[in-house]
Amino acid sequence: MILRILPTPRERRQVEHVVKWPWMVLHAAALSLPVSGDAQVRLPTRTIELSALTCQSCGQVVPGVKIADQSRDGALRGLPRNLIQDHRGRFFVINQGGGAPQVFDGTGRFIRLLGREGDGPGEFRHAGAVVPLLDGGVAVYDLRQSRLSVFDAELKYRRSRATVLRTADAALWKGDTLMVTASLNSPAAFGFPVHQTTLEGDSIKSFSFEPLSVVPRGAPERWKVVAAGDRYCVSRENRLAIACAKSGEAPVEYHISASWFRDGFAKIDSGAPPAAVFRSMAAISPTLIALVVLVPDPEFRKAIQYRRGADGTTALIDLNGYYDSRILILDLTSERLVASFRVSQALMYSTGRGGFASVDEDAGEIQVWRVRLAR
Repeated sequence: MILRILPTPRERRQVEHVVKWPWMVLHAAALSLPVSGDAQVRLPTRTIELSALTCQSCGQVVPGVKIADQSRDGALRGLPRNLIQDHRGRFFVINQGGGAPQVFDGTGRFIRLLGREGDGPGEFRHAGAVVPLLDGGVAVYDLRQSRLSVFDAELKYRRSRATVLRTADAALWKGDTLMVTASLNSPAAFGFPVHQTTLEGDSIKSFSFEPLSVVPRGAPERWKVVAAGDRYCVSRENRLAIACAKSGEAPVEYHISASWFRDGFAKIDSGAPPAAVFRSMAAISPTLIALVVLVPDPEFRKAIQYRRGADGTTALIDLNGYYDSRILILDLTSERLVASFRVSQALMYSTGRGGFASVDEDAGEIQVWRVRLAR
């Protein structure tokens, strides 16, 4: 019997978030965009299919900090949406259920909430993307309030402004430009998932690459963006590919062949594993990108245990027992894979700064991992 993973109202479990993210996270209300004259750009794309590379000694992931504070405000509030590390080593955990970000120090000890839940200055209804700034501060998008708030290096609230960009993912590019992924629900902006803007105001320049322009209207999809040196790279949740670009140059799509993996993703079947899904990516240097693809554990059948929700939907209990992660290291200069290795963890989140994280939701723990390449 095939059990399909469907979204639940509040308690969405881990596999459901591998399959789909709520469409409400990815669109904004139909608003007129304050845009620059050359606001919307469709860029042709050069495509490179990456050759499969398997190397037993190319690298490894090394366990680092474990975030497992069980104090009242430090306990994980359900499944995280994002986990970001800033330039001071602090971790910001964004919860699926909304509210303000939790802040942990570099040892995993809970420090404080960033602001609090509410509608006032420095407060959040549903924090989305957290963007570390070069001065040590952070910028945070609120998904429900359509607002961008800025905090200084000591995490004191400084200012906020309204924005049409409601996003779960953004990155700082070249030190002063925000690269934001969001699907804006207006005829003028539909199909332009990447937006270049600033902290000060929504003077938006919107981009669409060929691989990112094929999403049917109304289809749930999530994009991720990272900044690597003078390039920014964007991935789609439902496509084994990323597109990277420099200013003024045509982007390059790096495609991972689906033939590397088995088919059948988006369903749990005891007879066959699901196909791979592109889960996350992180820049580990100005020219190296680590890509994480979830693949079934060889013993995945042992991990097929279900929990049925009150609304009748079904979720997989042990994601780390069901999936492994294939880490692919892409060299943007040579345009080829330089390392590929498999780890026995479902690496669900990129922390930035070359790190990833896995989650044990039942234990209320986040394990942070670092990619280490063989010399």
